[in-house]
Amino acid sequence: MQDLESEKARLARQKQQIAQREAKLKSKLRRQRTRRLIELGGLVAKAELDHLPSNVLYGALLSCKGDLQNQPAVKEQWQATGAAAFEKESGEATPLILKLATKEDQTIRAHLRQHGLKYNRLRQEWYGNVKEVEELLRPLKEQDITYNLEEML
Repeated sequence: MQDLESEKARLARQKQQIAQREAKLKSKLRRQRTRRLIELGGLVAKAELDHLPSNVLYGALLSCKGDLQNQPAVKEQWQATGAAAFEKESGEATPLILKLATKEDQTIRAHLRQHGLKYNRLRQEWYGNVKEVEELLRPLKEQDITYNLEEML
């Protein structure tokens, strides 16, 4: 009798662990989907189409979908155009790492992000490709924020 009860308890724990793993997996999938949607929105902004109303954007995307179905070769053309634009854009930017001596306020964080930098919590530094380094550093100099800038060549 006791073996049966302990077996039931063990199975109940296993069931709970499986439910927890399933919840974690769903959460991970939701975060991945959200990240992808944010990236797609970023591409719309990068193409400077974010000023258009949603129905216009949706119509344009449906038109692109129709073009892709009718002319599969158009995908290679789009890919080449996109790759060339990304390459041109990345070629103009300077890869760098920026370390601040003090914790930055919210306006400085927003400014750094606006210039394309990302924060690495582990290393406690900002990194990314910046087109206008002087424009990036201006608010830091104005507020006398001590920083260490390392350009990656």
